[in-house]
Amino acid sequence: AKSSGASMVVSTDTREYRLNLSKKIGVDEVINVLSVDPVSRVRELTDGKGADIVIELSGANVAVKQALDMAALNGKVVFVGTTQKPTEIDTTNQILYKELRVSGITGRIMFDTWYRSIMLVRNKTVDISKVITHKFSLDDAQKAFELLDKGEAGKVLFIP
Repeated sequence: AKSSGASMVVSTDTREYRLNLSKKIGVDEVINVLSVDPVSRVRELTDGKGADIVIELSGANVAVKQALDMAALNGKVVFVGTTQKPTEIDTTNQILYKELRVSGITGRIMFDTWYRSIMLVRNKTVDISKVITHKFSLDDAQKAFELLDKGEAGKVLFIP
């Protein structure tokens, strides 16, 4: 985010391991949503304005609502995570009156982000070594997925 011009980056999660990893890679503020209201904290950090850009990755229904609530007037909200069930939102107050730009990203558009990410890594703009926390052989794939399910890993590499 900072390589794209963000002045402040905030990360939310429910797992301390991932919040600590976020700090390690340069996130300015981490919020454990189990103990802190992320909407209130983002508003506090932005002097009541809200976030210019919110990217929701978890797909948790409550996070979908929070993403819309923490966005600033004329902000942008991008949804990447997929919810397990429909989410009820107040389109009038959460989107229309705030003049939000809301979009989703998947498939074709996601490929473009992969190409841009490759360029950021290739040009050494972003150091991915900080987020690769584990390496496993393919035979140990089950262990890798168990760590990921518990939220105790960043990115995992499988070595053939």
